[in-house]
Amino acid sequence: MIPPTPTLPSGQRLCSCFVYGTLMSREVVMGLIGRCPDMVPAFLCNHRRHPVKGVVYPGMISNDMTKDPQVSSDSYGVRGMLLTGMRPHELERFDWFEDEGNDYVRLDVNVRVQKGHRESDRVISPSEQIRFTNGDISINNSDWEEISTQAYIWARPISDLDTKSTWSYDNFRERNLAWYLSSTVKYCRQELDRSGIRLADFRPN
Repeated sequence: MIPPTPTLPSGQRLCSCFVYGTLMSREVVMGLIGRCPDMVPAFLCNHRRHPVKGVVYPGMISNDMTKDPQVSSDSYGVRGMLLTGMRPHELERFDWFEDEGNDYVRLDVNVRVQKGHRESDRVISPSEQIRFTNGDISINNSDWEEISTQAYIWARPISDLDTKSTWSYDNFRERNLAWYLSSTVKYCRQELDRSGIRLADFRPN
């Protein structure tokens, strides 16, 4: 059963986040925050996603961060998921998980999603995520609209990324997800529960 969307205390607002790596996995998200927000296929223009050297997750950089003269501003884009209906404490958990301010920095971005996504928000199954990640998309199609959100941009030296390779969500699920859940996500959840970034004020509708 999908956990209910939380009711926010007065003064708090729901937020969203574009994810493009391990957080595209429902299992990873559930392990960190105890539920899976609605996930909408999305596309971020003018960015590139590469494996981080020596680990199983990627980093994303804007085309402006590269000195490669062969890369034009429209050469690359990143397919991922827009997580909607998140509450601030859940995003704080993501910040801790991503080591925000050190490995990554959470910045404002504009992503493209299919029009009408608000009326059809639902949890996307892992297999649907894979098909979307591998599938072609026409980002100039009139069926798509631009949404303001935030995303975790790689903050360490670009030399720490394997810029000769692209990161594959399919390969991550097939080869590394089970290990990642048991070795990394489980540990992170335990540390988060100890850290004070708790979900104790979660109140179902």
